[in-house]
Amino acid sequence: MKNFQDKPTRRRLLYSHVSIAALLVVLVLLLQAVWNIYEKRKLTQVSRAHTDRELAFLQERKRSLEADIARLSSDRGSEAELRSKFQVAKPGEEVIVVLAATSSTSSVAAVGTSSKRPFFELVRSWFVK
Repeated sequence: MKNFQDKPTRRRLLYSHVSIAALLVVLVLLLQAVWNIYEKRKLTQVSRAHTDRELAFLQERKRSLEADIARLSSDRGSEAELRSKFQVAKPGEEVIVVLAATSSTSSVAAVGTSSKRPFFELVRSWFVK
């Protein structure tokens, strides 16, 4: 009989405003924790994608450096590198340096041949490009 009389008291306690408010507070705290985990997951995915790109770049650079080391470890490769960087030659060889024509060298050539032009065309060529 005591058990039967105790049930309305439990029901009244469960459906009271205080217990519902406490459940809502617990629910809000759980939702906030889930939201924080979701945001950290997004940050982790972005960080992982960046790290994967950096890893791929570094692996490609490693392959490139290993190829350069293999090329430079031979006498022929090191000689070719020295010739391209420092323009050196073996004894008995000659080095020819070819310069590409640029706009500044063509204007110098035009000024040098300007003796056949009238004076005002020469002055005008200095200001008009």
